[in-house]
Amino acid sequence: MDGRFDTRRRLVLLTAQLSGPTATATVTLAVDTGAARSVIRPSLLLSVGCDPSRSASHIRVVSATGTERAPVVRVDHLLCAGTQRGPLWVAAHDLPSRFDGDGLLGLDFIRPGPLSIDFIRGRVFFSPRRWWRLWR
Repeated sequence: MDGRFDTRRRLVLLTAQLSGPTATATVTLAVDTGAARSVIRPSLLLSVGCDPSRSASHIRVVSATGTERAPVVRVDHLLCAGTQRGPLWVAAHDLPSRFDGDGLLGLDFIRPGPLSIDFIRGRVFFSPRRWWRLWR
């Protein structure tokens, strides 16, 4: 959960800690600046005590394969790359089986602060960094 990612992979995949009302789980999320809301697989949300089937709120999820409705659930917090956000409303949606991660880290997590991605060193920072610190 320190913001490191494998630069050889196609996606920027980060390890995050997902906390719900009953448990905490480690998840792998792809940084997606094209997603307005973070998306997590329903099975993982269930494992931390967030039941998507009981959600009264839904959003439209648009992907390359079409448009679907997805329930929105409240998670206590999400901790990623040293930054914690929460409570956070995330969409419960199964991603394609060929997708390597457990979900997407969307603008709802990213937007409250600066985002820096160092593709050379394989690091992501969600907090203000002085430019000279990137060269250390």
